[in-house]
Amino acid sequence: MLITNAKIVDVVAGEIRSEDAVRVSESGEITELGKSTTLARSTNETTLDLDGRYLFPGLISCHSHLSVVFPFSLTDPNEDPALTAFRAAERAHQALDSGITTLRSVHEQNQVDLYLRRAAKAGWFQGPRIFGAGRALSTPEGHGAGSACSYAKDFNGFYKAAIGELDDGADHLKIFITGGLARAGERPEDPEMTDDEIRGVVKAAEERNTYVVAHAGESAAIQQALRLGVRSFEHGYVMDQTTVDAMAAKDVFYSPTLCV
Repeated sequence: MLITNAKIVDVVAGEIRSEDAVRVSESGEITELGKSTTLARSTNETTLDLDGRYLFPGLISCHSHLSVVFPFSLTDPNEDPALTAFRAAERAHQALDSGITTLRSVHEQNQVDLYLRRAAKAGWFQGPRIFGAGRALSTPEGHGAGSACSYAKDFNGFYKAAIGELDDGADHLKIFITGGLARAGERPEDPEMTDDEIRGVVKAAEERNTYVVAHAGESAAIQQALRLGVRSFEHGYVMDQTTVDAMAAKDVFYSPTLCV
């Protein structure tokens, strides 16, 4: 395919390129870059005229939920998996239509992210590339209560729950180490997991050469999880400079869950 008359965004240089046309292979890779007026054209080649629209790489959503969405009070933890799949597939289509070609899921009801990924590989579903966590791991009364998580207590319980998600195809593991902002009666300052519980999840992740993602509201819990080997933190509503410096020193990932 030849795409012409485009404003081509170079995200590395942070500028609009002087060229305005690209040739795309059947596998979706850009194979040639040039001017609309000079790029050679084939008689049997499809041409798409963007008429001055922007062309840029697919967006990546680093923190996604296709099935468990706000308001969380509407979540039915006993929902039939088929209905979950229909809801999640619709949101995945919306994401793709919005330019999101890759998403990292950090908790889905009924492990629907893992099933959608399998369906896409089989050719039954078209959506973004999915890196999935399956179900998040939560204490029974924690931030994940009522959200169809995998619930556990103590080291052995969390280790077993983590292995279960990994066995089912999860790429990474999600935990809740504090409360959050979206539910009445909880605060992002409230810790929710013990050292041993976090260790159980980290152990499972390290055995499978992957990592743990933590919903984290404040500094003390982040430093606790950082010390125990958690490598990715979400939200960080209240973080002091000492915690930020400690995260940088450990070279971990931080997703503030802001929107574009």
